[in-house]
Amino acid sequence: MEILRDRRILLVEDCRVHRKLFVKFLEPLKIETVAYGPHAIDLYEKTGDYDLVILDIHMPLMSGFDVFKSLKNRNSQARFIAISADVSEDSMRFAKMLGFHAFLGKPFTREELLGALCRVSGSREIIY
Repeated sequence: MEILRDRRILLVEDCRVHRKLFVKFLEPLKIETVAYGPHAIDLYEKTGDYDLVILDIHMPLMSGFDVFKSLKNRNSQARFIAISADVSEDSMRFAKMLGFHAFLGKPFTREELLGALCRVSGSREIIY
């Protein structure tokens, strides 16, 4: 987890329970959370770039795919992980085509999350 210590992490997840779980999973790392895509874009513009962005794909107001497109244009160096209970081939293929660096299907374990974060932090390749 050493590779993640100085990373700025943003989680965009509409479920409050899942946001709390993520914070718990990622202790002692610092993670900022927002519930909706437009909030993520506002926060991104106000506070600067994040190193890692975890995006729920299916959210009200704005999909994770649309949030990705907006944020990717602001910081091409950020690493993006898609999360979703929808693990259909179409969703995974579309995420990969857009340029997400990894895709995690819900539910996942703390170890799977940390593994994905570490892999995308230390690599420029796309991991699926």
